[in-house]
Amino acid sequence: MRGNLDRRMGFRTVQLMAAAVSVILVLCVTTGIIGAFGKTDDGSYVLQDRSIAELMGDFGVICFDTLNVQTHLHSNFITKTLNANSNSGLRNSYGVYEEFYFEDAENMNGCVSDVDTDMLYTGADIRRVEDGSVYIIMNNGSEIKLDRPANVKTDAELAEKGEYSKYADMSDIQRRFIEYSLELRAYADTEETVDIDLDGDINNRRIAVNGDGMHAVSLDYNELSANTNPIYFEFPDCDGDTVLLMNIDLSGAQDVVFGDMIFGSKNDAKANDNGNYFNACNRMYFNFYDSSAADGQFSGSITFAGRGFGTVMAPKASVNLGHNWDGCVVSEIFSNSGEFHRVPGTDFPKEEPTTESTTTEDTTEDTTTEDTTAEDTTTEDTTTEDTTTEDTTTEDTTTEDTTTEDTTTEDTTTEDTTTEDTTTEDTTTEDTTTEDTTTEDTTTEDTTTENTTGTTTELTTTEETTTEHTTWSTTGTTVTMITTRSTPPGRHPDTGDRLPLKEITGVIVLALMGSAGIVIYKKVKK
Repeated sequence: MRGNLDRRMGFRTVQLMAAAVSVILVLCVTTGIIGAFGKTDDGSYVLQDRSIAELMGDFGVICFDTLNVQTHLHSNFITKTLNANSNSGLRNSYGVYEEFYFEDAENMNGCVSDVDTDMLYTGADIRRVEDGSVYIIMNNGSEIKLDRPANVKTDAELAEKGEYSKYADMSDIQRRFIEYSLELRAYADTEETVDIDLDGDINNRRIAVNGDGMHAVSLDYNELSANTNPIYFEFPDCDGDTVLLMNIDLSGAQDVVFGDMIFGSKNDAKANDNGNYFNACNRMYFNFYDSSAADGQFSGSITFAGRGFGTVMAPKASVNLGHNWDGCVVSEIFSNSGEFHRVPGTDFPKEEPTTESTTTEDTTEDTTTEDTTAEDTTTEDTTTEDTTTEDTTTEDTTTEDTTTEDTTTEDTTTEDTTTEDTTTEDTTTEDTTTEDTTTEDTTTEDTTTENTTGTTTELTTTEETTTEHTTWSTTGTTVTMITTRSTPPGRHPDTGDRLPLKEITGVIVLALMGSAGIVIYKKVKK
C-alpha cells in the first residue's frame, strides 16, 4: 500500500518537474521574441526631429558623403564617411558639449574630439576591451584606438535599446537640406536694402547691408569670382540680428573658385579666430544652386581660396577650403586645407518663406492669401466688395436684386480658409447684365489651383501619415511645393508615435504561458 503511494508521489513529482521545464522553455522562447520585437528597425533616427536650423546650429560640418579632415577641424560634424588625418572638436577650454557622428571610416585620428566628455556615435563596428578602451573598425578591416571622447555608442546599440534605428540617416538629412536650399531661392530680393559694388575697384569690392533683419540678393558666379579678389561684407554691427542670404547661380560652371569672403569693411575686417564661436559672427549665407540642373542643385566643386565667414549651403557639391573659414558648411564632400572654426548662425533664415501681396492685372487687385489650407477643396467665405448683380441665380449660391455695370473686383481677401471634400460644379448666372466682366463655369474637384499673373504658387498636400517630405521646384517665376508625409513601420499613422510592440508582445507571451499552464494542469490532473 505504502509502496503504491510512494510510486504515485514519485510520478506526480516527475510530472511537476516536467511542467516546470516546459514553463522555462516557454519563457526562453518568448524572451527571444521580446528581444526581436524590442530591436528597432523602422528607419527612425535620433536627429530626425531636429529642424534644419537646429542641425546647422548643433553641427559645424554636415557632410553627406566623405569628410576629408586635412588640418584641425575646430568643430564637430556628422558625415557618412570619415577620412581624417587630424583631430577635431572645440577645445576643452570652451566648456561646450559636442556630439559627433560618422557612418563608417576610411581613416581617422585617435582624437575625434578634444573633450573627453563629448559623445561619438558611429555606424561602424567597434571592439571594446576590458580596460575600457575602444577600437574603431575601418572600412578595410584595420583597427584604430579611440583616445577621445570616452563615450561611444554605435547604431547597432541604439537599435538594441529599441528607441531608434540609428543616430543619423545622412541620405534623409541630405534630402531635407536640398528642399531647404530650394526654399531659400523663393525669397524675394531686397535690393533696396543691399548696396552691391562689384564692378569698381577690384581690390575694394563690397556688399553692404543697410538695416537689421533679413536681406536677400541673387548673384551669379561671374559677379563674385573676379580672379579670387576679396569681397568685403559690411553689416551695421556684429551683435545685431542682420542676416544676408545670397542665392548664387552656378549654372554652366563645374569647378568654381572664390577669393576672400571677409566679414567687415576693408578698414575694419574681422579676423578668423577660434573665439568667433562666442562672438557668433555668422551673418552671411551662401546658397549655391544650378538653375540648369534638373534638381536645381550644383554638383561640381567649390573652392574658397581665401579666408572667409558664413554658412555654405551646397548639399550636392564638393567644398574645399584653401584658407581659414568661420561658420558652417553643408556639402556632399568637404575638405579643409585651412582651419575650419565652427560658428553657429544666430539668426538662420526661416525654413518656410511666405509669399504676400500677389497682384493680377485687369482682374483682381491687391489679392492677399494668408494661412490657407487646401484639402480636397473649395473656397468659402470670399468677400467681394463694390459689386452689384441683379436677378442672379447660382447652384448653392443665390444673389438677388442686383445689377452689374463696369464692375471691378478689388481687395478680395481669403483668410484662414479650410475646405473639405466639397465640389462646386456648373455655376449658372441667369438674367444678368454684365459689362466688362467675365463669368466662367468652374468645376473644382479635390484640388485648388490659384493662378496669378507674375507669380504662380501651387500647393498639393497629401496627409495620412507623419513624416513630412516637402519638395520645392523653381522655374522662372513659378514656385511649386508638393508635400507628402510618410510614416515609418511601427509608428501610428496619425500621431507618428511608436506602436506599443513590447506591450502587445507581453500580452501574447502571457497568453502563451496561460495556455501552456492549462495544458500542463490537465495532464497533471489526469
